[in-house]
Amino acid sequence: LIRYFFDSDTSKKQCLIIHSFKRNKAVVGHKAFVTETCDTANKVQFITDVNLETAVHADSKEIFAIEQRLERNGFMPETLHGDAGFVNGDSILKSEVKGIDLAGPSSGRSQSLEDFACEERSFDIADFEVEIDNESKKITVLSCPQGQQSLGQKRSDKTGKILVHFKSAVCKSCAEQHRCPIKIGVRKSTLNVTEEQYAGAIRHHEYMGNAEYRKECGIRAGAESLVNEVANGHGARKSRHRNQKGAKVQLFFASIGCNVKRYIQHMRKCAQNAPEAAV
Repeated sequence: LIRYFFDSDTSKKQCLIIHSFKRNKAVVGHKAFVTETCDTANKVQFITDVNLETAVHADSKEIFAIEQRLERNGFMPETLHGDAGFVNGDSILKSEVKGIDLAGPSSGRSQSLEDFACEERSFDIADFEVEIDNESKKITVLSCPQGQQSLGQKRSDKTGKILVHFKSAVCKSCAEQHRCPIKIGVRKSTLNVTEEQYAGAIRHHEYMGNAEYRKECGIRAGAESLVNEVANGHGARKSRHRNQKGAKVQLFFASIGCNVKRYIQHMRKCAQNAPEAAV
């Protein structure tokens, strides 16, 4: 589920994403994506966007639709905080093109700090020395983690991956070859990589190696209250309809009811605090 918030004073916009996953349970039916304002300076946190998709709909695909709806409605965020289901190399780069910083742990990677800090962990592309072109965002691999300079690189016409070549003799004599993703051949060794893989690896290193960044990304946990409020407080946990269209309408009305309730509660607090302010 998604929460959207912005800073009204600085006009800096951010978006928080959270997706609930039921462990050891079959995923059936549909799942909802809900967007709400979440700024501490905003006294009323209104839901601004809702959507319903099938349970098998990938979060990594939905993030692009979310960004399009936010842009269409004038709520384009500067930063999106999400869990690993929404964040990968592809979504990071595509969000960056739109001017959005998609923050959070990269998908498909171990979140164990102990494994990441282990001296014998496997190398990934983020451990290589890489140069990035600021305009095209294309990468050039300069050297391996052990300092061996690359012989050059080319992009495969068939797969679209970048093929980076190294001296095979040097790789065979390297003491860390068991940790390296380079494939050692007879004449030369080859590393297969893409810009998306590099973006995902860099994000993984930043998340695992920077405690302040992990603390910043932890803000997405606040969306659990929204999950509970819409699902349990407004009857969106179970659909009363047998088709997706009816279930989506139910979700819309549940969100409207949530907005009305929040506004009433806000006005009630304002009325209660008015006499104290006058005194």
